Amino acid sequence: EVLHVWSLKENATIGHLIEMLKSIERFDVLEEIQSSLAKDVSKYRERSSSPMPVQVPEVSPSNYPNLPTTSELHGITLQDDPEGVHKELFDAYVCYCKQDRDFVLKMVERLEREQSGPGGRRLKLCIDDRDLIPGTAYLTVTAELIENRCKRMVV
Repeated sequence: EVLHVWSLKENATIGHLIEMLKSIERFDVLEEIQSSLAKDVSKYRERSSSPMPVQVPEVSPSNYPNLPTTSELHGITLQDDPEGVHKELFDAYVCYCKQDRDFVLKMVERLEREQSGPGGRRLKLCIDDRDLIPGTAYLTVTAELIENRCKRMVV
């Protein structure tokens, strides 16, 4: 009952618990928990005195230092305008599993090299490994590409 009442207090500290036990004259309990409290206080002091980890104020993609930082749907591909005015458009989004990557890269290279698009122009295909800015919200960006920036989807 005492612990329950103590835990409901706004500032339920060990000091308040000790005061509560003293007020109801439970010195036997105080004696019994004294060594445990001393150990806990010692552990707490050790943890609180150790230095906090150093963190940098800003995280940036170290492999791509010249990439602009943009909102989530502006600048999602490497050729996008970071302000979102000129969005890169594609003939198709190529969806594939990682096991088929080599085949897909060969296919994309061939389709983009040959003039097989409408009117004899080269196709512009979107593949995530090559065209997306690293670190973007993958599912959100993929949905944006499929819905608004690619005319077709190739699976």
